Amino acid sequence: MSSQYGLGYLWRWALTCVGLIAVAAVLAVITRAGERSTELSRRLECQARLKHLGTVFEIYRSENPQWWPQSSEEAVQSLLDAGLVTEDTSRCPNGGQYLFLIPPTRPEAQAVTDSRVVWIYEPVSNHGGEGGNLLFMDGHGDFMRVPGYHAVLSESRRRLGLDPSPPE
Repeated sequence: MSSQYGLGYLWRWALTCVGLIAVAAVLAVITRAGERSTELSRRLECQARLKHLGTVFEIYRSENPQWWPQSSEEAVQSLLDAGLVTEDTSRCPNGGQYLFLIPPTRPEAQAVTDSRVVWIYEPVSNHGGEGGNLLFMDGHGDFMRVPGYHAVLSESRRRLGLDPSPPE
């Protein structure tokens, strides 16, 4: 019994299957790269929002010299009430909150310019547990991966006279 399809048909069918598999693999790589690019873009936007939050905090503090918040919630709410930030800009693009390391009293002048002390940060859960953005007292921001993130945060808490283990 002879096949109604010839050898050429089998080759075409095999090449079509291999081609479809190759196209699927390329699409998977492109999708993964797109997802990675989106997360990197969110991290950068998050860092920009942190810097903005730090700047308006300093502006508000200079206009209200007696004001010193006792919690992250109070700090953000004061900035919202003053119209210096919006609900959107006071949160991570991934939807998480930002937290302040707030000592019970204003930090000493040398701590305010210390490039090793964090004062606004976000929980690592904002970026899938990989790490988080940190805003340092001197105004620079950085995305740090775990476990370095926890070490820097713990050291900052110690330098500011706070309990070294952050509540996350």
